[in-house]
Amino acid sequence: IRILIVKGGYLVKFELVDNGVDSLKFGIEFYEKFMDLEDIYNENNPGYLKMAIMSIHNTIELFTKKLLINVNDLLIFDDELGNEALLKLFSEQLVRRAQGRKHIPIDWYLVFTNADVKTIGYRKCIDRLKSIYKLDQRYYNTLEELGSYRNKLTHFGLDKQLELTPVLLVINDSLELIDTFFYKY
Repeated sequence: IRILIVKGGYLVKFELVDNGVDSLKFGIEFYEKFMDLEDIYNENNPGYLKMAIMSIHNTIELFTKKLLINVNDLLIFDDELGNEALLKLFSEQLVRRAQGRKHIPIDWYLVFTNADVKTIGYRKCIDRLKSIYKLDQRYYNTLEELGSYRNKLTHFGLDKQLELTPVLLVINDSLELIDTFFYKY
């Protein structure tokens, strides 16, 4: 979390990594609660598996966007280079550079100006991650499957008779990826 003093008060900004870590904590907590259920096949279970998948998916997306930003801020934007707010920022950056003033990070500028700029979705995130960071195909497939489960849960629901083994493998592989690949970077 960053706190910035601005005219008239403070601006609290939650960083991508902080948000990702929070989602990871929730994801692990929900996953543990699911695994601790007396009967994980009980139709009346409280949705811990669903919340674990959604939280871990969110973690991966946020960590991926952070890695892309580390390469170049523009990698998390999709077809937005013609966006007026970004063009104005680029102009401001040129003026600041000419005056020897400090660079304004894109994310800070967008927060301050309340710009309506959208970032790329999960699929583009993992595609760019794979290309830039040479992500192993096995891990890429895991991330695709995680995204598929998350979409099914969010938009369609999942049949209560779902075979849990593949779902649990994807969650475990996603957590391994966070622990090895994302932690490394």
